[in-house]
Amino acid sequence: MSTALKLHPTPTPSAAHRLVSDYREVQRRLAALSRIASRLPRLTNEVELLTEVVDSLLSYFERARLVEVFVADGDWTESRLYCRERGGDLQTTQCGGIEALPEQYRADFAIPRLMAGDGKRGPMMSAPVLEGVTLLGLVVVEAQPGAEDFIEEEHDALAGVTAQISMALQQLRTVARQRRSRMVQRDLEAARRIQRSFLPSLPTAVNGFRVATEYRPAYD
Repeated sequence: MSTALKLHPTPTPSAAHRLVSDYREVQRRLAALSRIASRLPRLTNEVELLTEVVDSLLSYFERARLVEVFVADGDWTESRLYCRERGGDLQTTQCGGIEALPEQYRADFAIPRLMAGDGKRGPMMSAPVLEGVTLLGLVVVEAQPGAEDFIEEEHDALAGVTAQISMALQQLRTVARQRRSRMVQRDLEAARRIQRSFLPSLPTAVNGFRVATEYRPAYD
């Protein structure tokens, strides 16, 4: 009776190098995602948040040439575009609100997309920033013309980041609304005190009749 020995081939130096390189790339991306996840909830205003998003995505996707983040403001009347090319400065532009877009375009933007390069433009991928089913904005990442197309794993990572953007953005806006509401209440209370000080003092009894008065602001 003989026993056959099954030998596993030793990885070639080039294969071993690729394994180490792939492992380091996975580590780099996990570390980048961890930084994004830890920083976004700590930012205190939308400009900081969206600037951090643009910088983080350029760092995460090493072959990205351009990152654009398009977000509607809290009143839905305007939108702001945050854009940066690799090696360039952050550019911001005011544009029309998402509500001004025809419904079919909004529906198109609300679907994550992978787009192949066409020779003039590099491959692109996009992911919506959503509040429930409402479109708040859009994130677009574009590579250099002629670069390899983005893959599903990269697109999944972008969708994960946009979900974090949405949560952080909604939290900032909720805090801002609460702050504005408290300021309005303080202003109304101050106005009530000032208006009451202008009212004449009335007697509590006139010719044997008891008199009661009440003051209430019209919009209170």
